[in-house]
Amino acid sequence: MGGAAFASGIEPLKTPRMPFQIYQQLRQYCMQVIRKHYGVVDSLTDAPEKNSFGDIDFLVQEPLSPEANILIADDLQAKRTLVNGPSISLAIPWPSEKTTESNLLNAPVPHIEREDSTNISTSVPNAGVVSASDQAGAEQDTIYAQVDIRLYPSSLSLPWIHYLYSR
Repeated sequence: MGGAAFASGIEPLKTPRMPFQIYQQLRQYCMQVIRKHYGVVDSLTDAPEKNSFGDIDFLVQEPLSPEANILIADDLQAKRTLVNGPSISLAIPWPSEKTTESNLLNAPVPHIEREDSTNISTSVPNAGVVSASDQAGAEQDTIYAQVDIRLYPSSLSLPWIHYLYSR
């Protein structure tokens, strides 16, 4: 949680702070995708004074399959994935200027061809989302949004964890 998981390393990715409108749009879209793979999904409460966000945080329980996180990364067209214990961070495509809530939420599930474990090529017709392959040759100019998903055992109280991390 914080938004800088992909900012360093051998091939850093640009994950700038998201203005409120982009944050809301992506949070709703991601929530819809993550709910297909987890029985319980929660997103942190927004601090009213915040006008930009480094990442989008989700708290989850009850995976519906052992491959839940892999399926989410595929569905969200993640360029890169980092796993740290029960947490996963995804660098997902930043919406293009022409993206609307409607075409983001109604976009077809993308066909994804993996070149290797850190590079994903995507093909999404009319989704309105900038994909990793849209700017071939200009990779350094491509920007992404960071999504963090943290799995909690069902025995923990999710409302308490939600309160703790929303402060």
